[in-house]
Amino acid sequence: MIDLEKGDTERAGAEIDVLRQIHQAKKNDRAGERRLWEVQGRYLCQTGNGEVGLKMLKKCVDATKNDYNHHAWGNGAVVMELWGTGALECGNATEAEEAFQEALAHDAGSVRGALGLWALCERLGRTEEADRYSKLAHRCWAKADPKDFERLKDSFAARAARIDVSAGAIGGR
Repeated sequence: MIDLEKGDTERAGAEIDVLRQIHQAKKNDRAGERRLWEVQGRYLCQTGNGEVGLKMLKKCVDATKNDYNHHAWGNGAVVMELWGTGALECGNATEAEEAFQEALAHDAGSVRGALGLWALCERLGRTEEADRYSKLAHRCWAKADPKDFERLKDSFAARAARIDVSAGAIGGR
């Protein structure tokens, strides 16, 4: 996943092959299966097959959203955040908004959910909403190092740059 965060899809592709091999050996490992869906979904979103990638990420969200064991270890909205990030990466404003809204509904302290919505709204010219989400993100990470916060904020802004603003407020791909 680190390679995908860096945008290094070539290395990520090699890691996905390893995850596939592990999954073949452990067919009943549900956590491993979901991890494979997460990584493959993000990879597909970054490499031009966003529709399939988003379906995989949504499948993972659906598999984990009511799973107590997943949430008991602090993983609340992480898969929803990944779904939203993937949607930004492939330029799908509708799914990005849905995913980040879900992340915030699931975990009101989701800084990635707030920053994803900030970046999306900023990109689409919805400045009042963008300001609200920016303030929320600052509250969520009030104790974070400002440099780390800005780095994360910049990464969401860069991903949101893939959203086609000529397609309208929401609904364009």
